[in-house]
Amino acid sequence: MIPDDVDISELVDELNADGVYVGSLGDKYPRMEDQLIAVTEKAQEQGIGDMRIAFLDQTPAHTADLRDIAQELINRTGADLVLVRNPVSGAVVSDDISRATLEAAQHHFLADPDYVRAANFFVDYVSSTHVSWGIVAVLIFIAVAVVAAGTWFVTRRLYSK
Repeated sequence: MIPDDVDISELVDELNADGVYVGSLGDKYPRMEDQLIAVTEKAQEQGIGDMRIAFLDQTPAHTADLRDIAQELINRTGADLVLVRNPVSGAVVSDDISRATLEAAQHHFLADPDYVRAANFFVDYVSSTHVSWGIVAVLIFIAVAVVAAGTWFVTRRLYSK
């Protein structure tokens, strides 16, 4: 459930504007937003897709609400990946990246107090473990075709004598 004190429309507007929402952290760390925008651009360049990052000032009563917030943000922005973090916890949602990969990368993302470094690590980890299933499918198809052709050739030679 999304807490009443979280303005999803504001988050969506901010994320659609530049991919990043830093809340009041922007006052304390004025360069943070630009650095995180660079991280979202890096994610795009490394094949992760359209990544959005939101840092919330408050911690919901139930940390599971962060996943609901992240899911709502991915639904309403059309992003490929959404990272949500607050001072205590966070959530990561993607329709394209495996849950196992997300959870492995999320551990460091949530543990690192340097939000920019944590987001960079997240992108590096996910992009290095991303499997191109299209290429895997083509390679499997080629292997099956080679085995079938080899079997046909050997069978033809054996029974043609």
